[in-house]
This record gives sequence, structure tokens and C-alpha cells, in this order.
Amino acid sequence: MTSPGLPGPPAAAPDPATGVHGPYESPPEETLIGPARRAGLLDAALAGVARGAWDRRILAWLCHWCDTPTFLAVLGLLQRARTAGAAARLAPDPGDPAAPHPTAGER
Repeated sequence: MTSPGLPGPPAAAPDPATGVHGPYESPPEETLIGPARRAGLLDAALAGVARGAWDRRILAWLCHWCDTPTFLAVLGLLQRARTAGAAARLAPDPGDPAAPHPTAGER
């Protein structure tokens, strides 16, 4: 059994291409990810995001008190939201006259 303060066994495997967890159709089968490892996963998922005192309190709760399947579901949602936001920022705005528009052969 892994001590709660030490890194646990490998988390439910993220998508190898993106490193993102989920989406999950049922609870992940992972049994334990220690608080220190959880904190590292959340820090990576929230890199560049400003956090207030309440935010940090809730993140600490996620790291120390919620069950691992719930933690992985929340982590996956944060990771997928970041990925979707990045993709949306990179996509051309169809209303922008300077944006490239597909030709008839590309549609």
C-alpha cells in the first residue's frame, strides 16, 4: 500500500497523443494517487491560471480528500477545457475577412 503522502501508482493512462485524461464513461479504475502527485497534476493542468485563496483551498481539498476517480474526472475536465480553449484560439475566425477561406475544392 502506498503512503498517502507519497506519489501513488501510475494514474489512469491519459491519451498518449495529448497527455489528457478522459472523457470517462464510467469511474476510472485507479485506486490511489497520493496528494503530492495530485498537486503536481493540477499545477500542470492549471499552469498560467490565476488562483485566489479559495481556489487554493478547493485545490488542496481535491488533492487530499476527494476520491481518486472523482479527482481524475475533474483533472480530465480541466485538461480538456484547456485543450479546447487552445484549439479555439488557433482556429481562424470565419467572420474575419483576413482569415483564409476554403475554396470549393477544399470543402
